[in-house]
Amino acid sequence: MDLIPYYLGSHYNVSVNLIRSEKNGRVAVTSRGSNLLPNDGSYYVEITQGKRKIQGKYHLYPGMEHAEITSHFINRLDQHCSLKFLSKIESIFNSIGIN
Repeated sequence: MDLIPYYLGSHYNVSVNLIRSEKNGRVAVTSRGSNLLPNDGSYYVEITQGKRKIQGKYHLYPGMEHAEITSHFINRLDQHCSLKFLSKIESIFNSIGIN
């Protein structure tokens, strides 16, 4: 994910639907149309809706039905928005060589 801007000239950007969950500050994500979401992992993202842009984190792990986004301001957004994947969040296990 980190090399996409180098090769394509911009970050990976997808249109998504937000699905509100019971958990405060968390929202499930599904892709709109034929957009593909990244494989398992955590990523720093920029969430855009119209002129509004907020920073957040995208999480998808094995066994999860839908990816989730966490952000302090996510509840201020409507259902449709776009995600720009800025960089992958390195896990503790990856940093010590455990996969």
